[in-house]
Amino acid sequence: MTTYTAFRLTLLVQARDWTTFERLRRQAQFFLQGRRYQETIDLAQKAIALFPEDPRPYALIGYALARQKRAEAPEWALKAIAERT
Repeated sequence: MTTYTAFRLTLLVQARDWTTFERLRRQAQFFLQGRRYQETIDLAQKAIALFPEDPRPYALIGYALARQKRAEAPEWALKAIAERT
């Protein structure tokens, strides 16, 4: 495999991962709006596994936890802020 072929393959894999990430994030957002908080958390965690540097899934988890009045909500909000900087 040439360097060029390896590079193209890497880009293709990253593009597929980004597409999957966006699908998961959008589904999590949809579930949050529908007050399906556990589904929101599950999908956002899967999105984090793909791109941990993106703050949006952390914020979704923070919102879902806050709406459930769970104590760990501020921790996830801080993670979203930390990933943004």
